[in-house]
Amino acid sequence: MRILHTADVHLGAKFLGLGRKGEHQREQLLQAFDEAVNLAIREKVDLFLVAGDLFDSPAVSRSLLARVAYRVRDLGAVGIPVLVSPGTHDPYGERSIWRAPELAGIESLTVFESEEMLPASFPELDCVVYGNANVKPFANK
Repeated sequence: MRILHTADVHLGAKFLGLGRKGEHQREQLLQAFDEAVNLAIREKVDLFLVAGDLFDSPAVSRSLLARVAYRVRDLGAVGIPVLVSPGTHDPYGERSIWRAPELAGIESLTVFESEEMLPASFPELDCVVYGNANVKPFANK
């Protein structure tokens, strides 16, 4: 079994401390995500796992959300399921980014929705993946 695992990408991070270079850093993160998707497709992985914080916050631009949804659909189009354990920056809940219509309707996307460790079964791969979600927003104190 071939699995591509990623975490803490933090798409949409503001990088306020970088000034004008913040935009460049945001674009580099997006390019890294695109390259991870491209690698998964090229290497024909069986699963694409996101272990928290794909997004830096639940408030991202519609264009970023659309681009991520497009790439998740690219994975699904070649039979690669995507599993997400929402993290502290993109938690699952009533206002979760993961409930946005752009993502919620993607058949190949599984988002863990509970703090309880639960299974996601992939019989065609003879595989069960256990995961959970962070449901509490990040509080920077």
